[in-house]
Amino acid sequence: MVDRICEAVRCYRREYGETKRIPRGYKVPEESSSYPRELWGLALGRAVDGICKRGYYADYRDRFEAVGLGIEMSADEKDTSS
Repeated sequence: MVDRICEAVRCYRREYGETKRIPRGYKVPEESSSYPRELWGLALGRAVDGICKRGYYADYRDRFEAVGLGIEMSADEKDTSS
């Protein structure tokens, strides 16, 4: 799933530019030539929201940051960085 999300983010950025946010309700359009078929219908906005704000897939943080996602620090991370 991580690979699919990263690829979808790359495709989204190629299509819409380096936007700061992917809208939470954004779903990869069916039959879009901008995305590989296996990504059609992916609830990308919801996945990105979970990754950036809720810490989903935390073990893959570096990969998500590499494709341009701005991930918020958790309360624990904020405590240790002070």
